[in-house]
Amino acid sequence: MTIRQKFIAVVAVLNVLTIIACATIFWQLKNVEHQYDTTLNASLPLLEALRSLDEDFSLQMSAVQNVLLDVPGAEANFTKVEAHKQQTLKDLQSKADTESGQALITAVINAHADFIKDGEATIAMYNNKKTTEALATYVDKVAKHDTTISEATKELSDAISSSITDVRKQADDVASQAGYVALTIAVISVILGILIGIFVTRIIVNPIRALQQEVSIVATGDLRSQDLPIASKDEVGQLTASFNQMKHMLITLTTSLADNANHLSATAAQLSASTTEVADTSERVSSATRAVTDNMIGTSQAANDSSVAMDETAQAVQRIAESTQLLQQSATDTAAIAHLGGTTIRSAAEQMTTIHSSTQSMTAMIERLIEQSEQIEKITAVIADITDQTNLLALNAAIEAARAGEHGKGFAVVADEVRKLAEQSNASASQISALTTDIQVETRNAGKAMHANLTTVEQGVTIINDAGSAFMDITSAIDAMQNQVEDISAVTEEISAAAEEVAASVNEIATNASNLAEGSSASLEMIEGQNASLQEMQQVAAQLSDRSVELQQSVAQFKN
Repeated sequence: MTIRQKFIAVVAVLNVLTIIACATIFWQLKNVEHQYDTTLNASLPLLEALRSLDEDFSLQMSAVQNVLLDVPGAEANFTKVEAHKQQTLKDLQSKADTESGQALITAVINAHADFIKDGEATIAMYNNKKTTEALATYVDKVAKHDTTISEATKELSDAISSSITDVRKQADDVASQAGYVALTIAVISVILGILIGIFVTRIIVNPIRALQQEVSIVATGDLRSQDLPIASKDEVGQLTASFNQMKHMLITLTTSLADNANHLSATAAQLSASTTEVADTSERVSSATRAVTDNMIGTSQAANDSSVAMDETAQAVQRIAESTQLLQQSATDTAAIAHLGGTTIRSAAEQMTTIHSSTQSMTAMIERLIEQSEQIEKITAVIADITDQTNLLALNAAIEAARAGEHGKGFAVVADEVRKLAEQSNASASQISALTTDIQVETRNAGKAMHANLTTVEQGVTIINDAGSAFMDITSAIDAMQNQVEDISAVTEEISAAAEEVAASVNEIATNASNLAEGSSASLEMIEGQNASLQEMQQVAAQLSDRSVELQQSVAQFKN
């Protein structure tokens, strides 16, 4: 697996965990908000209907009492209130969403129906002048409906209170769970941030620093260090293996260059000695030619000696040419290896740039996580506002219950439960807000850690660029050495041509030695031409010696 694939896998896992956790918290908060709204929307109308029924019941009880007291308009008030109460009962029955709630509401409706029946019977008896029977019915039946209706109303109020309590308990559980999830996100983010930093430092920066130090040593010409260990098969491992291979090739090349340089120096010395010997022989030939009549035999022998010496010189020059060609081939191979190392360094630099881009992408994702935490904080603020409004509604309900007196006690209990729920919900919202703040702090810390990792990667990019510069210096030095070898090859070819010319001249001298007496003047001119060629050969030999010294100095820069 490459470095890029490893890095993308770690970032993908972190993003998936973060998205899942944030989605879970967001869904839980939205679910609590929906259940809370649903419960309030269902409970508050029921409480309002119960309060209206209590008021209507009190008015009807007062109307029955006023009828018995012969108060004008009391019966009309009873009938008017009954019409309003029937509408309230219908509304109350339509708001029942469970079987148990429907049964409790039915019990309240039946209790009120019995009360209406007995109340109307009492009024009818009183209107028929049956005052005693009307009073008995009121005392025995109508008055007792107060207790029945109060019990039915209280039972329904207790059911509503139980429903609100269940919602409150569920909200507390969700708030606690959201807090644990938020804390888990913070811990995982910090741990993953630390692990990513260690990961980047271990598999990228440290091996590249070691490689940069080794490249600096090699750039000074010191090839004696041990091979770098290959800890992985990714781009860094491949780069390390290529560097080790290049160093071994440089060691082989420098050893070969040193041997060839020494051989070239020895051959140049031999060539110089041979050239000097040929020059001396030519001088003697020249003297003998001037005295050809006196020393013909000596001249012929000297020509033969010159021929043998020139053959040896030609062979020496041929060996020099072969050594020079081998040296040139070695220099070409070294240049190719150096260029390959430069290409590998550039590939590593491109990979480090890709890692740098991935680190920047991860930093952007952490910033989006901070923004999502801020959205959660806003949702928590909305829940807190809702709890404040609920608390205000509960306070208004308590005031209305106090106005209703004895008949509003049940409603007051419900209002107090609603107020407690609002206070607890507000506390839970505050807790969630505090946890969200902690998440934002931890997330920002993770962001700082990612910025620190980004700086580390940038340092890695700088180091690999420095290594690339060092490889460029090595390549330049090898190219310069290759040019010197090419110059030596050209000089060697010139020497070889000159040696062939001298050998031809010497052979011609040997051939024409028997005719020297007849053509002494022509022989003298040929010998003078030979002397000129020998002087040229001495100059070429001196140049070859200088080139061999320069080559030895270049090779001496590398320490095997």
